Amino acid sequence: MKKTLLALSVAGLLTACGGSDGTNTSTGSSSFKVIDGYLSDAEVCVIAEGADICTKIGETDENGSIEIPAGTTGQLVATIIAGKTSDADSIGFVDTTYQMLADIKVSTHNVITPYTTLDALDPDKSIADIAAELGLNVDVINGDYVASTSEEKETVHAIARALASQLNESKDENEPATLLTQAIHIKAYIDDNEITDLSNAHFSIDSNNIVTHSISNPKLNTFITNNLYVEDDPDSNFKSRVNLFNLYNLNEIRNESENFEVGFTSGTNISIYNSDEKIDAEFTTEGNIINLSIDGESVSDEFIYVGDNLALVVTSSDSDLITYVDSDADDRDIVWSKDYFIDNTFYYIFDDSDSDTPKPAIIDITFAEDGTAIMHDQGPEENITWEVDGLYLTLYFDANDPDDSITILKYVAEGDITLFAEKAEPGYKPSSYGLMSTNQTLAKQIFNRWNTLAN
Repeated sequence: MKKTLLALSVAGLLTACGGSDGTNTSTGSSSFKVIDGYLSDAEVCVIAEGADICTKIGETDENGSIEIPAGTTGQLVATIIAGKTSDADSIGFVDTTYQMLADIKVSTHNVITPYTTLDALDPDKSIADIAAELGLNVDVINGDYVASTSEEKETVHAIARALASQLNESKDENEPATLLTQAIHIKAYIDDNEITDLSNAHFSIDSNNIVTHSISNPKLNTFITNNLYVEDDPDSNFKSRVNLFNLYNLNEIRNESENFEVGFTSGTNISIYNSDEKIDAEFTTEGNIINLSIDGESVSDEFIYVGDNLALVVTSSDSDLITYVDSDADDRDIVWSKDYFIDNTFYYIFDDSDSDTPKPAIIDITFAEDGTAIMHDQGPEENITWEVDGLYLTLYFDANDPDDSITILKYVAEGDITLFAEKAEPGYKPSSYGLMSTNQTLAKQIFNRWNTLAN
């Protein structure tokens, strides 16, 4: 059974906020939290009163907490870094860099949030003024609203998420009056539309203060809950495959020998199908980690991306990158058009290993209308050619040697990520897989996290 369990880890079974405020009596320091959701690996520095330089204090821990030395005065600056900082509200890393602020003063509740940022940016408005304009409780917006028991906590949290998305890379680029106006419009939108399900609601606002919102599944537990597997109906004449997922390994050697499907049957149980064998296992989740247990043996793998029907997992045992894909692919649009590529840059993530040890790789290719393209690898750029023929994209690396090429098929696309299959024929299991995206930030986040875990 242990061998089976290790095989499951190789196959990458799914990988899917606390801390205390106050004074540390042993050091005299104060514990601050950096919050949109709790933000880990955010860099915090302080601009002392009368100083121009921001002196680094350190980075937040997994709970978004950081110890601020006793006697620190001035303004705290938290830099949330794309591809490095993680938000407890979501899987993976934040996709944009921005800064938040908090003035250290008597009324400070030991947090750095979008609300303390508004307060720090506008010397003419207090946190109480901001709360009054939003029609919210000042103690909720001035504290750890994630841990709050107030009925307003979800509203406060949702507006904070929206404000964080509007903050700029440099604190000096933020306009407090504009941000507060946006917050007021978002609060009015929530009230006018009587929106009560706010835990997964994400609000956007344009330059004309028009607000829209969507519901996403950023957390592993939400993803699992929304994708519970419907077991086969023994009285049915056909096999039910609702929310059964295929696992594909980007490592070509391992992919050839693996054939796994998984289905979450509850929030703590999972069914694993390997050829004709079915194994029922238990699991728990911790943030982005899934802990799988079978007969006392356990493995822990990390989710680095999750969408509605596509997730990416890095295994703890081998550091393989696994794609977790809805097996019901009947509605896939797998035809590519030439216009899809022209004048666009795509980032390709793949396993460049010729063994069962992963070798994460990323390249980018910019496509021109005349059938030429520029490819950037680790070295200098290369000129290549390309063509699209319905289902297939072919990249030619040597114009004089048509065999020096690869042909890929779009396997499944979701949002900014496409899973492609190399040397594939429709209806047959491909020999290898890779990922592609036009979203540079997202592609580099995925690659950097995989590369970090693999090395």
